[in-house]
Amino acid sequence: INCEAFYLNNYMYFFVQWYLLPDTGEYPEYRDTSLYYFRFLELVEKSFVATGDTLIKARRLGATSMIIAKMLLKMLFSERKNFGITSKSGQDAGMEGAYGFLIAAFDSLPVFLKPEIEGGDTTKTVLSFKNKPKGSKTNDSAGLLVKAFWRSPGMNTFDSGAYEEILIDETGKFDSKKTKVDI
Repeated sequence: INCEAFYLNNYMYFFVQWYLLPDTGEYPEYRDTSLYYFRFLELVEKSFVATGDTLIKARRLGATSMIIAKMLLKMLFSERKNFGITSKSGQDAGMEGAYGFLIAAFDSLPVFLKPEIEGGDTTKTVLSFKNKPKGSKTNDSAGLLVKAFWRSPGMNTFDSGAYEEILIDETGKFDSKKTKVDI
């Protein structure tokens, strides 16, 4: 970048190379803040004492897009995992919000990165990877069995099942009367 060598980990590379921003349909521009965040994620992932991360940020950072890109990358290379999304309201968690970002990002992937999905078309509630991408070198008949879905905010929203990752977006805006969640 500007004639200087930079280390881009897998998350940063995937974000700038393959993630299309849902509102503009363009690839994200390089930002130092994105690079620092993705490097932090790499450290958390390799740590034996950290079990996850929390991103507290300023407005217009593109945090939801960065986290959705990371989630999608993890989904592509996982087997038998569940991923969840919730936000301040069902609308913000669903197709008009973070889950919609995930669907748009998946739909814009090149065919060689796209696994086969159950039902043959993206759905409004669950994105379920059935088989590895066509042309994959591994020949596992069991498939990926990876699912991502969204839920409205509330008590015990993700209380059953095992999750590889959950995006809880805009927690500071949760309405404690409606969601019964007091942050």
